[in-house]
Amino acid sequence: MVDRVRARKYEDPTRGTQSDEVPEGLNPQEDHLEARGLFLQSDTSDDEAVHVTRDDDDNATFADAANTTPRTLTELGDKKAKVSTDDTTPGWLEDKIESADASVGITTTSPGGDEKVNLAVDVGETLRLQEIEATTPLTTSSTSEQDLFAGVSITVDKDGDYLVLLETSSAGTSSANEMAISVGLNGINTVAGSERQGKGNDKRSLISVKKITGLVIGDTIHGTYRKVGGSGSAGVFERSLTAFKMG
Repeated sequence: MVDRVRARKYEDPTRGTQSDEVPEGLNPQEDHLEARGLFLQSDTSDDEAVHVTRDDDDNATFADAANTTPRTLTELGDKKAKVSTDDTTPGWLEDKIESADASVGITTTSPGGDEKVNLAVDVGETLRLQEIEATTPLTTSSTSEQDLFAGVSITVDKDGDYLVLLETSSAGTSSANEMAISVGLNGINTVAGSERQGKGNDKRSLISVKKITGLVIGDTIHGTYRKVGGSGSAGVFERSLTAFKMG
């Protein structure tokens, strides 16, 4: 049970409907309380934490522990979102979520109905890759760069930086043979720092990973190979060239 109490009232015809000069109990079916504000208490509190009042624009306002700045019913009913407790400007979700680089599409579905915010990440841009492969073995006794993919290359279709992966296996006709592979750009021009070498007549893997910056649409990425040293010839076997666009 809770204690239900009634305040005593003093009423005159200028502020009510009758004259009650002797204080008497309020009539809950008739009387209205008049006050500047109201502080609500719990079973143990005696403070001003929960406050109901009226502002200068004739709006009822409410404040409590989670809402220390008085807010109107309209503001409370909006159910706008804050990014954090420090956010000074609550807003609707579709206005609070943004993509700095426009890589995430933000749309509101079912406008006017059961609305939802839809986030769409352009994976094609973020994880764009191109790849070429070859399986026919190639051999050379030349120390000049040769095309690993018989004239086939990757053509850049988006400006930006790329991470290039070139991998194959090689073997020479003698233990002294040395083979090198490299990433080529716009022909068989070797990209500095991309050459990887292997030596011997045992089949071994060669892998080159190289970041190339500032590529533009139309640039071509190639794979190259050459014999570095030793007599006879050296060869390459299955191979692939993969380019990942970064960002």
